[in-house]
Amino acid sequence: MLNAKYKYSFLFLLMILMTAVECRAEHPTYLGAFKDWKTFSFKENGQLGCYAISDPIAVEGLSGRTNSHIYISHRPALNNFNEVSFTIGYNLKKKSDVSVFIDGQEFLLVANGNKAWTKNANEDQKLVQAILKGSKLILKATLRSNKGLKQTYSLRGATAAHQLLNKKCPIPHETKAN
Repeated sequence: MLNAKYKYSFLFLLMILMTAVECRAEHPTYLGAFKDWKTFSFKENGQLGCYAISDPIAVEGLSGRTNSHIYISHRPALNNFNEVSFTIGYNLKKKSDVSVFIDGQEFLLVANGNKAWTKNANEDQKLVQAILKGSKLILKATLRSNKGLKQTYSLRGATAAHQLLNKKCPIPHETKAN
């Protein structure tokens, strides 16, 4: 009876360790930092994916620390390249638009929960081109509490981060932006 108890305890511990090793293998791999941007790779459906990420340098309308980021992703497993998304840190007002401004250009994004995306892949391409040429990005949104939010992101290092994305997770010829 005692041996069976130890046997099951050992098997349970082994299952926990195997799960931990498996989960760890799915964590993103750090590729490098470029001024205000960092790059990572990850496995998705057996293929290598990559993303660049940056945090806001200024936030107005929220108190305390937020979990806010901008992402530019290459996800070959889903045939998505230059996909732009934002994690805002707080839930956004339902059916509200999120506005992004870069050097006088405005881009409208769709809000869902605490995230925002462009409306289609064509808008992603235009937004990425503006990010690569710009110096700062301003995001304006309305929170679920009807409070206004403004986040400012530095674009310093975005071009170098994007170049590494293209090197590690190349865009197939037919999906490249002009």
